[in-house]
Amino acid sequence: MARFFDYYVLGALGAFLCLAAGRAFVLQRRGVPVTTAHRGRKATERIEDAAGVACLMIRSYETVVFALPLRFHIEPDFFRTILISAIPLKIVGAALWAAALVLYALALKALGKFWRTDTRSDSPNQLITQGVFTWSRNPIYMSFLLMNLGTFLLLGQLVFALIAIVAITVLYRRIRREEEFLAATYGDAYRDYCSRVGRYMKGF
Repeated sequence: MARFFDYYVLGALGAFLCLAAGRAFVLQRRGVPVTTAHRGRKATERIEDAAGVACLMIRSYETVVFALPLRFHIEPDFFRTILISAIPLKIVGAALWAAALVLYALALKALGKFWRTDTRSDSPNQLITQGVFTWSRNPIYMSFLLMNLGTFLLLGQLVFALIAIVAITVLYRRIRREEEFLAATYGDAYRDYCSRVGRYMKGF
């Protein structure tokens, strides 16, 4: 039974990477940039963004290594300590990953051609308030949060708990930065949107 969950998280990770890479490829083919450069970013912002990318890369790599399983870990043995292994928690983790994939796909659909990895640019994205954005202002970040929590519950090792803590902290700070940017860019339209839709979901 435990091996099923190992393969499940591996498949879920693959589905996420296919969604992200596929969407980036389609937009690039249409001439739509999916990354933007912003030279005015502070050093702390660059560090936070680098930490977020590092969390994604380490989590992805270690997920593959644990799920297969392989011996090529990048962290000391101590970080592979198993904290949880109960089947009910693994089921919860599987549900979180499924919800994350659905949420991520719906967010990509709602964003359309305005999806990119950095809203800070000379030509900012359009303010998207339809689709899944009618009940969450940050569905993509919510999906990332669920992915991190789901991975920890499915695999149970200390390293995934630490990655989740760092990733959630980075996501929270990035959300706050983007809220400041969007408020300055869209003014009353964004503030009205915030009054109707919660940061994570309606009422929260």
